[in-house]
Amino acid sequence: MPSSPDLTPTAPGGAAGSWKRWNRRLHYFLGLYLLFFIWLFALTGLVLNHSSWKIFQLTRTPAGTDRSIQAPAVTNPLGQAKDLMDQLGIVGEIDSITTRPGQEQLDFRVVTPARLIDVKADLRNGRATVQRAENNAGGTFQLLHTFTGVRQGDPAKSRDWILTSVWAFCMDAVSVGLAVLVFGGLCMWYELAAKRVPGLIALGLGLIACGWFVAGLKWLHG
Repeated sequence: MPSSPDLTPTAPGGAAGSWKRWNRRLHYFLGLYLLFFIWLFALTGLVLNHSSWKIFQLTRTPAGTDRSIQAPAVTNPLGQAKDLMDQLGIVGEIDSITTRPGQEQLDFRVVTPARLIDVKADLRNGRATVQRAENNAGGTFQLLHTFTGVRQGDPAKSRDWILTSVWAFCMDAVSVGLAVLVFGGLCMWYELAAKRVPGLIALGLGLIACGWFVAGLKWLHG
């Protein structure tokens, strides 16, 4: 018995046909690459939106230690904090630094999605108190959604941990990839004449809902 013919429509030849074929391929493979990133951001967004749920509640288990240190040779606070991190075996993003020059005291916080580490260093006496707070799964997911290493309105704050830079690059790539994916989907939808009217309705409803949150709520509460 002969096999059934391939009913998959083929794009016409020429530049237009080549664009359509490449758009479909890009849509498939880009969608597969972004799949787990999208799931991750969807899950972390759900955690942020429903942080009162017990499974998502942020809890931390604190633990403190007292360690001996060598006073860093550098004098700038950021360099001193990095030196002390190396001495104490700490990795992460330096979130804040507080200095007390008259007392030779350096306090700083190191952040990763899984933990917060507060260091209070007495440079004069060569001692440091290290307070660790381990996040549970819910807390880790919350920080993953907002973990960027920089703060809006604080241009002096920069990323100083390589993994933070890699994570930020991945977030940028996901954002650009989603924009490309959506544009390619719009092109494929427009090619289907029978689906244009229902598609326009769905597109219009999405535009109205998004516009309401972007502009409408600001106007109501301005």
